[in-house]
Amino acid sequence: MKGAPRSKVFDDIYFSQDDGLAESQFVFLKGNNLPARWQAREIFTICETGFGTGLNFLMAWQAFENEPGQCKRLNFISFEQYPLSIDEIREALSPWGDVFGEKIDQYLQQYPLRIPGVHQMCVSEGIYLTLIFDDINEAIPKLSGAGVDAWFLDGFNPAKNPEMWTQNVFENMARLSRSDAQFATFTAAGFVKRGLQAAGFDVQKTQGFGRKRERLVGVLQIGTQDKEVNSIRSVAIIGAGLAGTSAAYWFKKQGVTPVIFEKGADVGMGASGNIRGMVNPRLSKLRTKESNYYMQAYAMAIREMRNISLKHDIEFEPCGALHIMHNDDMRARYPSMVEQWGWHKDHAYLVDKDQASDIAGIKVEQGALYLPDAAGVNPYKLCKAYTADVEVRFNTTIDNITQNTQGQWNVGGQAFDAIILASAMGVHNIEQARNLCEKVDLYPVRGQISVAKPSDASAKIKTMMNYKGYMSPVINGVHVVGSTFKRHDMVLDVRDEDHKHVLQLAREAIPALNNCDLEIVSGRASHRVSTKHRFPLFQNVTHNMFVSTGHGSHGLVSSIQSSAIIHNQLCSGLKLYE
Repeated sequence: MKGAPRSKVFDDIYFSQDDGLAESQFVFLKGNNLPARWQAREIFTICETGFGTGLNFLMAWQAFENEPGQCKRLNFISFEQYPLSIDEIREALSPWGDVFGEKIDQYLQQYPLRIPGVHQMCVSEGIYLTLIFDDINEAIPKLSGAGVDAWFLDGFNPAKNPEMWTQNVFENMARLSRSDAQFATFTAAGFVKRGLQAAGFDVQKTQGFGRKRERLVGVLQIGTQDKEVNSIRSVAIIGAGLAGTSAAYWFKKQGVTPVIFEKGADVGMGASGNIRGMVNPRLSKLRTKESNYYMQAYAMAIREMRNISLKHDIEFEPCGALHIMHNDDMRARYPSMVEQWGWHKDHAYLVDKDQASDIAGIKVEQGALYLPDAAGVNPYKLCKAYTADVEVRFNTTIDNITQNTQGQWNVGGQAFDAIILASAMGVHNIEQARNLCEKVDLYPVRGQISVAKPSDASAKIKTMMNYKGYMSPVINGVHVVGSTFKRHDMVLDVRDEDHKHVLQLAREAIPALNNCDLEIVSGRASHRVSTKHRFPLFQNVTHNMFVSTGHGSHGLVSSIQSSAIIHNQLCSGLKLYE
């Protein structure tokens, strides 16, 4: 067997050079009395302090699959400050290709962009992976409701990476654990033993693996996370736009049965029915709570849409996106974003005008921010794909919602454990949500897109072009150019002046288009919904009732992320966001 992979940051190996898998099985499975402990539980949660290559996750997944008992769900949460690339992971795991088989490809198909934040994945039926790309000392205090049953303490050697083995980590381990939680680790360092004891763990030294004489195992004396979470089996969703259909998709992946109620005759009757949309984050100068949300949403949307496109035609095109720095605000914002947001350089970088021109396929006069993972997608087809195998009741208006004596919601003559209001401005019509909508000043915004035949020059555009508007590469023989943004404009007739306006914005940002004859062949006007803070509304209204609306012009990314957050709060009690 070739030498084990080594961290360039900590100058330490990721796993034993003798046999990394055998060491993981001995230290972490045997040390936590697994798989015996999960076999009598319906849900079991493992939390790991250093993800690395994912070897421990694959090991736990395989053990769970082989001996699940009555357990229906394995949650695996792991922290990693320096995530490896897919190629690095694949190379490191290659010695166990025969052991794990297709699991390696399944896992890597879900592996997120190397962007800081919380990334949630359904890797296989009953197997749920949450990767937190961040410094564990900063991230673990923000985690709540995890109800951890077993801890895999797998940071690098404490002598080389002491920041992973802090009292802050040990105390938060105790806070997040169930009363019978156990831990295991390869190290027997004295300060680790004392720190875990001070946090409330009963710690023992036991035999180590291979050349390591001793290791530590233990059990928490008093846990704090024993409260049972909601038993949510069914959810009613009002609205079949991106907010509602993405919620149905995500809840179904999590084992909850969704039913969508839609007043129209099809999905995507509003802005979600456009033929083209950009999968882009909302960009800001500084890293804030809002930017954290959008970059996690972006990574999630890219991953889920890429995987959906393997089964459904959603016209997903990972063409990248150029954000042209055509004014002083953008010349300040984009370099600051690259510096402050902490993305891996593979996923966001600045280019000069010559590099931008090469990427674009057309001459660009300014530098730009380039997001190579950004994509275009057909929002209407995406809504269709989200609702594959989901019951949707069309031509059904729901305004009056009541609760029965068991606390379930009566919707359309059926009782549901939970309800999500995702009907854009229609949420205002639901009595229980009206005060919340007024508090955030929920309002409609008219947006018109233009569909144009390409010229010889514009047909060469290879990436999404972003400025004060946007222009897509040619797909199905046309560009989509957008869009207007007019608050409280309720008229949805397509307007010639709006066509002229969006083309003018494109020509100002990309002068090479000035002599191009871009023939407008059609357009579409619809209402997006926004809030006074221009941030989506996804929160609890009352018992097991949530809203998801106000996604504005970034609904392609924010809708699926909001759905995941709502699911966590409803079904697991898990909170991973500031």
